[in-house]
Amino acid sequence: MDSVLIQPKTAKEFYQAIGKYKKIAVYGYSEEVNKAALENKKVEMLINPERYFNEDKMDSRNSGLNDALCKLARDNGIKIAIEIDYLLKLNEEERIRKLGKIMQNMMLCNKYKVPIVVLDKEGRNEKDLKGFALSLGARPGVGVVR
Repeated sequence: MDSVLIQPKTAKEFYQAIGKYKKIAVYGYSEEVNKAALENKKVEMLINPERYFNEDKMDSRNSGLNDALCKLARDNGIKIAIEIDYLLKLNEEERIRKLGKIMQNMMLCNKYKVPIVVLDKEGRNEKDLKGFALSLGARPGVGVVR
């Protein structure tokens, strides 16, 4: 087996799970897990880095990514993925909050030229998914992964 999708809760779990795999997709969790994933060259994509960041600071939005993490992603060739199925399952209020965090992450990814992809498990129209990502601020050329 050469690829795996993992959902670690700590950096220690991440390092234990990667083992002998060559390609890894990681669900974002804490800043510690996101950083560990973006530092590792085996990781192909970080999915929903904003997912577990519910509390914002007084003067800024906490979205799971920052300048340093985006530089790591760029340098290690790691894509940032938006899982459309996850967004559609959220209630309206939560979806609005998450979309704001995703838009912030898109601005950071654009600034550091980090590739963005839309992850779709349901087989939706590719043009619609790309249009959705563009409306949130992604650069043209956003990919769709099924």
